[in-house]
Amino acid sequence: MAGNTALLGMLDAEWARVCADFAKGCLPPLWRSALPAHSLGDGDPADGLTRLCELVAGRDDAVTADLVRLAQAGDQAAGQVLVRALVPKLMAISRRDPRHDLDDYVGAAWLRIMDYPVDQRPRAILVNLSLDSLKMLSRQTARHRREACVTWLSQPDAQPPFPEIPEPPWGGGPDTRQHAADYIEAVLNVAERTSLMPQTTIAVLRSVYRDGLNQREAAARHDISYDMARYHCSRGIRALRLHRQELLEELGGW
Repeated sequence: MAGNTALLGMLDAEWARVCADFAKGCLPPLWRSALPAHSLGDGDPADGLTRLCELVAGRDDAVTADLVRLAQAGDQAAGQVLVRALVPKLMAISRRDPRHDLDDYVGAAWLRIMDYPVDQRPRAILVNLSLDSLKMLSRQTARHRREACVTWLSQPDAQPPFPEIPEPPWGGGPDTRQHAADYIEAVLNVAERTSLMPQTTIAVLRSVYRDGLNQREAAARHDISYDMARYHCSRGIRALRLHRQELLEELGGW
């Protein structure tokens, strides 16, 4: 529970920063063209963010769908609105889960937002995101993060955060973790060389998946907020999935 309290404090602080940033200007032009007219007010832009969050929480699927599309296109604030609206549902689910806490569920939610098939599942999106987060965590093992990444890399049925790349050419033994880190580094080197994603995203992925830091530690290392560390992980994972074939070709030597 103490961990949940700390996380909620961090999420509240991040939301306050987002609202403060919006209060300095106005809603992005893309939002005005992409979001339904009823979701946007003409007053304080920060109030507009709060209204969007309330509409998502109230299960307005039209607004939620458009915010998902914006988040998947790289809009950080759109993703934060969705996470903000999801937190009460994620808290309720996490209370009944003895294996995972709210921290795990928020991370899973970011991942699911980034690859949610909004055109195929346009109804009850907020509920679907919550339940999909539960399903994602239920499938995970308790392995070390870097070793689990290798499993995800090599087994398509394991819901990989990285693309399904052929199994690395090594077995078990004391050097397995180092091999796993090297393998993930090779994937990220390809992503960097081919400009699949921004440098900050690659750097955060290296910290979390190669070096084994948790997302709070990665946020501190890169001087970004905790929520943004989650965002970069989710955005990077989605980009790697989308470019699976290019990675397969480039990593043919592994």
